[in-house]
Amino acid sequence: MKLSSLQFVLQQFENERYKFFSIYDSDHDLQYSQMEPLEPGVSLAKLRNFLRTNTGYFEIYVFNAKMNPRSLSDRDKKYVAKYAIELVDQPLPGGVQGLTGMGSTGYGMLPPDDPRAHAPNMYQVLGQLAGVEQEMKLQQKDFQHWKEVQELQSEINRMKEEQSKSRGMGALADRLGEQFSDPQVLMGLIAGVSQLFNKQPSAHPAPMTGVATAEDVITETSSIEETMATVKKDPITQAVNNNLNQRQTKMVAAINELQKADPEFPENIAKLADIARRNPGVYKMAIQYLKTL
Repeated sequence: MKLSSLQFVLQQFENERYKFFSIYDSDHDLQYSQMEPLEPGVSLAKLRNFLRTNTGYFEIYVFNAKMNPRSLSDRDKKYVAKYAIELVDQPLPGGVQGLTGMGSTGYGMLPPDDPRAHAPNMYQVLGQLAGVEQEMKLQQKDFQHWKEVQELQSEINRMKEEQSKSRGMGALADRLGEQFSDPQVLMGLIAGVSQLFNKQPSAHPAPMTGVATAEDVITETSSIEETMATVKKDPITQAVNNNLNQRQTKMVAAINELQKADPEFPENIAKLADIARRNPGVYKMAIQYLKTL
């Protein structure tokens, strides 16, 4: 029996206003039956619904009146029209299998008004999902980039803050503060040390008791006249003596200036000496910083 197109079958149902029909598969097993006295349009809608939800080879038998669809002999005697149809899904690109009841545009065996004729196939659905997945990946990448920028900016701000702390007297105060709990002691010490290295020496430094000169380095049994004569004669001794005198002059001038600027200079310089004795590392750090000023 030749196959009929679905469009032709539906057109016949609509023109002939068929009401009663039954559908059988290739083994002549009953798959669907409409034997209710319904309007032709309702019967046609039931046929369309069967065609949307099934695939395979079927034979449609049409009757003028209600009959027993399970009786094949009665069926063969009373049918007025018979159609053979085959419902198949067209193959999709790339071997993608379509969903049941879903085909590509131009489904050859369905009429244009059949929902399957314009339903999206699995290939189209996967394409849309791929686009959504790509968009999500791009958004995730943008967020990761933004997060990295924020972390980099935070690190830059932290480094700037550390750099600002490492400059000026505030840096020295922060570092020494770890060793001292009394801020007055700490700031007094820093003030005394900074004045020591920043002030210019006086033209006429005041004498200091207990500060050794070049003459004190010479043998104690020698007289001052003998020592001076030795210094004048020996170039090396004279150079050492000049260096000691210059250091003494510079130190005395700096101490005199500190005494003028810091009323508590003796206490502060004593504390500095105590730091050098008890904590040489902190003392060297303070001196190293002062050399950069």
